[in-house]
Amino acid sequence: NTILTEERKKLVATVFYIDPPTVNVKLGAKLLKDSLVSIDSVSKKAVLASDAQKDYFGILTAEVDATTADKEATVMVTGEFFGEAIVVTAEHVIDKIIARNKTLFIK
Repeated sequence: NTILTEERKKLVATVFYIDPPTVNVKLGAKLLKDSLVSIDSVSKKAVLASDAQKDYFGILTAEVDATTADKEATVMVTGEFFGEAIVVTAEHVIDKIIARNKTLFIK
């Protein structure tokens, strides 16, 4: 279920009120729209989620290029989403994401 190509399926499975917060994306990252992010425990900034992390923060609403400086980004922290459309790292397994997550409902 790893999606790393430009061709991605529809992300949102069910529409309901979402008031997305903003986060700072950690310097050095270039993240695609629909990327699953976690908050780094040291810097307290958003990073591409990895399978080693126990909690996921949200899904980016737009592409973010923080290669030269931290960048502010909007994330969806609640909602129902199609798992095959979420951008994740190669080691991710969607079943693990579903099991660990508490507010992102993934189909």
